[in-house]
Amino acid sequence: RFGAETSQMFVTSGTDATCSTPNQTIASEVFVDFAISINGADFKSLGASSFNVYRKPVVVETDPVGAPLEGGTIVSIKGEDFAARTAQVLLCKFGGQVSAASFVSAAEILCTSPAVSSTSLEPLYVSLVGSGDSLLGYTALEWSDVTRNFTFYNQPTIDFISPWDGYVAGGSVVTVIGSGFQGGPSPSVDQCRFGTVVTTAE
Repeated sequence: RFGAETSQMFVTSGTDATCSTPNQTIASEVFVDFAISINGADFKSLGASSFNVYRKPVVVETDPVGAPLEGGTIVSIKGEDFAARTAQVLLCKFGGQVSAASFVSAAEILCTSPAVSSTSLEPLYVSLVGSGDSLLGYTALEWSDVTRNFTFYNQPTIDFISPWDGYVAGGSVVTVIGSGFQGGPSPSVDQCRFGTVVTTAE
């Protein structure tokens, strides 16, 4: 029994059993009493507020939608029901690679993209119930459903640009010769940067 809601307990031995949490209508998260019964009437309680019920997080969008194979890109993940938990580690997972996340708000977390060996499209997950550290690695009891994918691609290269200079007022068309301009994330965000000024590439 989780609070006022009950579910079936599956007994595997005299010392082991499993229960599935029942569906509960809550605004965000609550602590409830956890108890078991073997006759359906008398319950043995673990104690008041012994089990934490929370809403499953949902990933709505990421910015950017992809990153180079080398990793290290800060990815803003926006969605719903991201909760800051003092006893658990907030995690994100790109495919099979797990890393710690930073809490921004209930609607946003930040993750660093991992280094991968080849271009790929990977499912993205988040977890509110993680454990571990950067040295020993991270694990999670549960992950969010897959609602977004993340693209890993080869970083483009620059071999030559023409011309090498332009007007301070802008408007000079610069041709860039190189490789890897296609095969990035979709939708792509093609841009050129001149110092600190960013323009749209065509």
